[in-house]
Amino acid sequence: MTEFAFKKISLSMTTFPPQHNTTVEKVSQFTASILKFSQTLQEQRHFALLCQLLKSGTSIGANIIET
Repeated sequence: MTEFAFKKISLSMTTFPPQHNTTVEKVSQFTASILKFSQTLQEQRHFALLCQLLKSGTSIGANIIET
């Protein structure tokens, strides 16, 4: 069995563009909720689902930063 250890991740708006942007705010809130839920999945030992959720749920933030 594989054991995963995840560090706590702090979110800040410093990596996003400085202008007021509703999309960026919504994505940031969504990503924060994904990260909070991932802690629950880790506690319940659903590692496969956890890894997939973190990849797909946080990729939208990476896509926004690239644009």
